Amino acid sequence: MWGNRCTEPYFVDVTDTNRWTCSTVWAGLVGLVSRQNGLSREFMPRFILFIRADEDSESGKMPPREAIEAMTSFWKELVAANVLVYGDGMHASSKSTRIIFPGNGVSPMLKSGPFPVNEVVAGFWILDVKDYDEALVWAKKCPVIDAPQGCTLELRQFITMEDARDSFTDEMREEHAKGRKLLDDKLGFQKPTSD
Repeated sequence: MWGNRCTEPYFVDVTDTNRWTCSTVWAGLVGLVSRQNGLSREFMPRFILFIRADEDSESGKMPPREAIEAMTSFWKELVAANVLVYGDGMHASSKSTRIIFPGNGVSPMLKSGPFPVNEVVAGFWILDVKDYDEALVWAKKCPVIDAPQGCTLELRQFITMEDARDSFTDEMREEHAKGRKLLDDKLGFQKPTSD
């Protein structure tokens, strides 16, 4: 299970390249990162809940205050249940670039947004829950149900090393473990300790 988590609205302080720290902000959807002494990547979150874009999010229009209040209440419920690992909103696709790899050794091509609204994600939550059914229960509680224009959420499960075990040689697993340790050290992740 995950270690200690933040209990207030927090967002990554990207100016600190040695570890993740928490500082109070609200950006689109409230971001959440565990405190430095809490989280281990070995226990990877299992699900991501995408919020699909709509015409409003793609135009840069911010949601009304009532929607923000409802989303904040939902966020607090996720935190209280200790299932929210991280979540955030995204800028409109007009501020994005796609890097397209055509294959067969052809150099990548860049394509600037905006992109069709049905191809864009407006935000996401990473949930640490026991299974798909629990993730689905949380997804159905999302307050976007009250959105006048409707909204689409997409629930996806993370692939773990265990899922891909047949695709990795022992040497590949060892290299992967070394890379993860380097990343864990950089981000300040630590393994949970048993009391």
